Amino acid sequence: MKAAFIGLGRMGGNMARRIAQAGLPLGVYNRNPQKCQPLAAFGAAVHTSADEAVENSGVAPEKFYDLMSSTLFTVGFAASLGAKDMGLVRDAAKLARTPMPLASLLEDRFLRALAQGLGEKDWSVIGQLQREDAGL
Repeated sequence: MKAAFIGLGRMGGNMARRIAQAGLPLGVYNRNPQKCQPLAAFGAAVHTSADEAVENSGVAPEKFYDLMSSTLFTVGFAASLGAKDMGLVRDAAKLARTPMPLASLLEDRFLRALAQGLGEKDWSVIGQLQREDAGL
C-alpha cells in the first residue's frame, strides 16, 4: 500500500514524516517544493502536482473525489456563506491591489453551487462540483 500527502503543513508534514521515517512507500506534494525535500531524504517520491500525487498513490481518482465530496466541514457553514466570504476577500484584495486567484476560483465555485440550488449545503459541495467537472 502506498500513501500520498498533498499539503505538508503542520499536520500533514508531521504525519508524512513519520510514514517516511518508517520506510513505507510515500508520495508527497506541496505548493512549496522545499517542504518536500526533508521527506525525499527518507525516500518519499516528490510529485510536481496534486494530480500526480493522487495518480501515483494507487488510489483511484474516483475514490479521491468521493472523499473530497463527502461532508468534511462543520454543518451549518453553508456554501452561501462561503460565497459571501469569498466576495469579501476579493473586495479586500482589489482594494489592496493584490491578486487572489484561489479566492476567485472559490467564489466561482460557490456561485455555481448557489445557481444549482446548493447554497444551504456545506462546503463539501465544492468537491462535488469538482467531481462533476472531472466526469466522475
